[in-house]
Amino acid sequence: MKMDNSPARGTRDLLPDVVATRDRVLGVIQDIYRRFGYQLIETRHWNGSSG
Repeated sequence: MKMDNSPARGTRDLLPDVVATRDRVLGVIQDIYRRFGYQLIETRHWNGSSG
């Protein structure tokens, strides 16, 4: 029986350069939030787009 190892529908891989950019942007945003007393929360998410 052949195993399907394709990504689950609604998911995607992020390459290292994209991850680095995303992390820098999120870091700036998080620093600003912290300055104003906000705290980070994480919720479940799933990319439901088809493309």
